[in-house]
Amino acid sequence: MEERRDKRNIVYFIISYIINNLASGVLYDTFVNYLQEAQTSIATSFWAFYGYATFISAALLLFVPKIGYKKLLLFCSLSTACAFFGAVCMDFTWALYIATLLALTGVQLHFIMLSPFIACYTEAFKDQEIHWYTRTYYMGYIGYFLATYLGGAFVVKAFSCVANISYAQAQEATRYMTHLSSGLHQSYMDANRMVLFVVGCIALISLIPVLCISEKKSDYQMELTPRLSLKEKINGARQLLLNRYSRAYLLY
Repeated sequence: MEERRDKRNIVYFIISYIINNLASGVLYDTFVNYLQEAQTSIATSFWAFYGYATFISAALLLFVPKIGYKKLLLFCSLSTACAFFGAVCMDFTWALYIATLLALTGVQLHFIMLSPFIACYTEAFKDQEIHWYTRTYYMGYIGYFLATYLGGAFVVKAFSCVANISYAQAQEATRYMTHLSSGLHQSYMDANRMVLFVVGCIALISLIPVLCISEKKSDYQMELTPRLSLKEKINGARQLLLNRYSRAYLLY
């Protein structure tokens, strides 16, 4: 019974992870293109925001022993969705700053949680931990690459519909953004907003599998272990850092 619960939780996580990667594919491509037109300073600082979001995500992961994985996964889905909605609906510079940081934090935290979550629910499966991890990882990246490719195509299609021009004309127009008339530029921005809004709705769908996760305190709260002496800690760290896997990774 417990093993079936663990497998269901992993499957629900995989579904939410794939949906989140769909959103991240649009975030790293279409969203950045939108920022280049809406607020260039944020677009040029995008990877700085990526660094801030990674730091925040790592800090949030420390709350797992207190609140569990499920609440943080809910935060991932909600923050990503709200970020897309905010970027579309709020025409303020500060809103775009917050939306960018919030979207990146939601996506990064979901990615960072992959390894500990899989490890938590595959403990009883022994040699299947890597199998589940790689399956989730690659399925997520398939979604990411798909969304990265299709995001731009959907924007061009929406642009052609809004501007009432052919797809080929819209595609050609997006190659020379600086030459667009004010009317066509507005149509292009509206097309981006339409696509980002739809992606925000898709991100909300990932709440459903997360809500289906059946979590117990024993899943994320470890039993207290005796405190180790400084010498024992140093010996443990040395064994961890000097094993063949660590050496291979450092060489890589």
